[in-house]
Amino acid sequence: MKKIVILGPYFPVNGGTANATVNLAEALAVNLYEVHVINCINLRTNLKKYEHINGVHIHRVRVAGFIVKIIDGFSKLITYKYLAFVLKNKIKEIEPDIILGQFIYHWGNVAQYCKKYVNAVSITCARGEDVNQLMGIDWKEELTRRSLENNDLILSVNSDFAEILSQYSEKKVFCLSNILKDISCDINYDLRIKNDVFRILCIGRMDMDIMGEEIKGFSIVLKAIKELEHCHVSMIGDGPLLKDYKDFVSQHNLEDRVTFYGKITHEKTLKILNSSNAVALPSNIEGLSNVMVESMCYGVPVIATRIGGAKDYIKDSFNGMLIEKKDYKSFVDKVNFLRNDNDKYLSICKNARNTYLQNFTPEYVADKFNEIILNNIIVG
Repeated sequence: MKKIVILGPYFPVNGGTANATVNLAEALAVNLYEVHVINCINLRTNLKKYEHINGVHIHRVRVAGFIVKIIDGFSKLITYKYLAFVLKNKIKEIEPDIILGQFIYHWGNVAQYCKKYVNAVSITCARGEDVNQLMGIDWKEELTRRSLENNDLILSVNSDFAEILSQYSEKKVFCLSNILKDISCDINYDLRIKNDVFRILCIGRMDMDIMGEEIKGFSIVLKAIKELEHCHVSMIGDGPLLKDYKDFVSQHNLEDRVTFYGKITHEKTLKILNSSNAVALPSNIEGLSNVMVESMCYGVPVIATRIGGAKDYIKDSFNGMLIEKKDYKSFVDKVNFLRNDNDKYLSICKNARNTYLQNFTPEYVADKFNEIILNNIIVG
């Protein structure tokens, strides 16, 4: 059995890429690879150096954070060389056939340096901010070019990222979706159309990017709710923009139509998701949203911006709804479309569920990953 090392955030870190890494690692560990995940932790952490969870070998290498910060201040490139040097002994101990680094310029560069210590091929994957906050930032562009040039295979979670990366390298970029275990239970489509109130759900961190632009775009949902009758918005998450959203709701007397849950457990989030009529994902920046995939798993239509993974997997009015960035009028129209035709609504719900089954299950994505590897690089 071939060995693969995955470099990047992992349990117990919570976040889109960390969760995606967990799901990919556990899927590949089922009969395909001996999977090892390596990440760096602070010297003072209480986390175990090694754990074996759900078939995955998890190695945590302690790194002096203050040293990384000092090096980082001089050169980002040296930082990643240093991290590769810190991981050197662990990489040699495992002797992997494949090293996969999440994020192109970050762990992707660590991966391409680490492969020099063993006879391995290296892969990197574009996931989010490593691409959509890339252009015009000199050090990120330089590190991206190095990573693309020196890794053997490039993956991306959506076609938008693949197109951007083509400006930095002539190498082909292969798209590979995120994985989600089938978490759905007791889906009752008919019950949703019997709701007196059309329930819209927003899930995500309420923050801005480095350019000061709202990331998730939830403000257009709040603007839209003023024009939508018999609708209610549930907002799950926190962040710097939460106060602004609450102020907007208060100023427009929408307290009885918008509920802020804050940061709640995943279990409670899924219960709210299962009882919602639609999920709003009007992002200005997006990779491949786990919220979108979870919604499809439950057969809940997503109203999303025509970017990233949403553009790749949502067909407008077939398995979800697409809008342009910041177009709250279009959002209003899409909600009314879903509300006013029960037969069409039920069809979209079922098509969304089928989209999940055909694209995001552990079996499908793991097999596709293996197919890409076998057809494009020689391992071992």
